Amino acid sequence: MVEEKLRRVAALAAVLVGSLGIGADALAAADAHAPPACVAATTVLPDPAQCLRGYGFDSAAGRGDRAEATLAALYKRAGTHMDLSQFTEATQILDCAEAVAGAHPSAAIAQELARRRGVLEFRRECPLQALNWFKRALAEAERSENRVAQGKNWTSIGAALLRLGDVRGALQAQTASLDLLRGVPAEAARPLNNLAEIYRDLGDAAQASRYYRQAHDAHLATGNQVEAAHTLESWGASLLDRGDNRGGEALLLQAREALLKTDNRKYLQRTYAELARAAQARGDLDAAERWARSGLAAVNAGAGEIA
Repeated sequence: MVEEKLRRVAALAAVLVGSLGIGADALAAADAHAPPACVAATTVLPDPAQCLRGYGFDSAAGRGDRAEATLAALYKRAGTHMDLSQFTEATQILDCAEAVAGAHPSAAIAQELARRRGVLEFRRECPLQALNWFKRALAEAERSENRVAQGKNWTSIGAALLRLGDVRGALQAQTASLDLLRGVPAEAARPLNNLAEIYRDLGDAAQASRYYRQAHDAHLATGNQVEAAHTLESWGASLLDRGDNRGGEALLLQAREALLKTDNRKYLQRTYAELARAAQARGDLDAAERWARSGLAAVNAGAGEIA
């Protein structure tokens, strides 16, 4: 009886983990979208009027008072393509945006263009190229003395360094970001979360918990209940990793309660998966099965919203 239940729970957990986007099918899909190589940015930009017409704008959209709104629309379109792993299309749109910005854009526009290029390279799994763009964006933010933009770029630099395996550099970058953004809770939450994750991976549970708590408080200070719950989920999972099943499960239950009040199924799926892990660790196979089934129900309710 117990062996059969174990097999059933394991099978449900495997299905749930696969639905969270980390199974073989998800990896294969990611590989299908991966670029053949990390290449340099375009050296010859398109004609701005021509590329704007190609994206449904009139030729005057890139001039005068309309330029800022046009750039914002192009950035949004590029972001949509990035979300679909359509990196060639996203690159072409950013090429158009750079052409519209002209040869001598303001520091603010140059910063945003470089940052967007960095995000694109990061999403393409090209962290070295991303790092170079983020450094350029940081330089432009420093030129315009924009502390918030500086802080956000340090966050991105830290993420790229971590992807490159430079943990010490990543810690320094995230700390620099936090120093700049500490007074802006909506922005400070991200480096706080990143610092928590780094310390979690380093096995420093006390530091990880310290930063998770601060990130959670920052999200609550701005009314961001969804990200606050996501932080609780990550924090709870980190406690499970170090064997604190009771503490981890308590945080995961708090995350579940908060997420049930939202329409975010992606984080709810992850929370149920961790709750199933916690229940199985304490030997409650009935609860583990219930949590796993609840996670699969959240997957179905999400209609394609996969973690």
